[in-house]
Parts: sequence; structure tokens; C-alpha cells
Amino acid sequence: MMVWQRLVAMVMVMGLCGCAVLWDLPKTIWGSSTRALEEARSNAITKTYDKGYWDCFGAALDVAKKKSYVIFEKDEVRGFMVIIGIPGAVNTTEVGIFFVELNDHQTRIELSSLSTNAKRIVAKNLFHGMDIVFGLATPDKEEEMTFIDKQKFFDMGSIGGQILNRLIDKGWLEDISQTQVRLKKNVDTIRDELRRLYPQEYDQILNILQPPQIQPADHTSAPQ
Repeated sequence: MMVWQRLVAMVMVMGLCGCAVLWDLPKTIWGSSTRALEEARSNAITKTYDKGYWDCFGAALDVAKKKSYVIFEKDEVRGFMVIIGIPGAVNTTEVGIFFVELNDHQTRIELSSLSTNAKRIVAKNLFHGMDIVFGLATPDKEEEMTFIDKQKFFDMGSIGGQILNRLIDKGWLEDISQTQVRLKKNVDTIRDELRRLYPQEYDQILNILQPPQIQPADHTSAPQ
């Protein structure tokens, strides 16, 4: 689906939500920082994938979340997202990720930033992560680690927060963001102690910690 087709579809949807959304959209999207990132695209780091627009946008979003970057802004219609919170760079440094739809089966990714260092860090992590999603690279140990939403513990009730903090204190989980932790231990090596500490909640905890079956990301079902 080309840009104009996505734009028409989005306008129709937003029209149902009221005209104010349409008029406020440019104010939200085209801030001074976004314009600066647009201008910096002349020095962008780029990579082209033989994948459609929605495949690439979805894969990039998945990788950004897995790396715990903060999605500061994103717009599927104009084809960009802005991320901050990049380890190794000032926390508020912005990197723009732009998606250029060359055709239905080919998309170019362009990374721009006023910080060369931040741009290079994101390029290395984002492209490697997307290569893994598309089966072009083998996951390394870091990529094979399991990332867990904290909400899964909170859904257990008041004791869930206590369990989460206990597992972090024991070094079994690493607190990496406000919403996620990372599993640092092989579940098989901590099963017995988990059962001893939390006999009643053991099955629930195991379901949270047990690594899911890894499947390639599929974004082909995005609205046309």
C-alpha cells in the first residue's frame, strides 16, 4: 500500500473521531525537533530491506521496544518514528527512523539524528534486530534473553509486586525499564527454589518466566 493510500485510510478513520483530531495532527507531528531530524536525513544511515512497508515498520517498532527505547513520536502515515532513551547517549537525544516505501516489496530505512554517536548506536542495534526478525541473522545470547512485562506480575494481585521485587533482588530478573524486566537465569535452574519460596503461586510464576515459542514477526495482516 503506497503512502497516499495509507493517508486516505487514516483520514477516514480519524474523521470518525472528530475534526479536531485532523486539525491538531500537524501541530503534534511537525515540531521543531522533527523538522531538524528531517533536515538531517541528508546524512542518514540507511538500509534497504526486501520487505513491505508494514513489515518493516512493525519489525522496527518491535525491536525498539525490545531495546527499551522510548517511542517519543510515531506516525504510520508519514512513515516515521522518533526514539529517545538511547543507552550510551544523552537520555533526551532524538533519533528519527524514516521509512521510504520503494515499492510493495521493498522499503528503505533511514536513520537521522543531530548526534552522530546516537545515530550509529541505533543503526547497529536496530538493523541487527530487524535482520533477526527477517531471518537474515542468527540471534546472539543477548537477543535470546526473555523480556517480561511487569504487568504480568501485577496481574497476580498485591503479592505479584512483592514477588517481582524479590526476584529482582535475587538477581534472577533485571529491572531494565518502567514496564519490563529481563530474565537473567535459566528457568530450569531456579525451579526448585521458586517452588519452595512460592508453593501456591509457583505455576503462575512459571508461566510468566517460561520463554515463549519464538516466532518470526508477522505484520502482513496490517490494515490495507
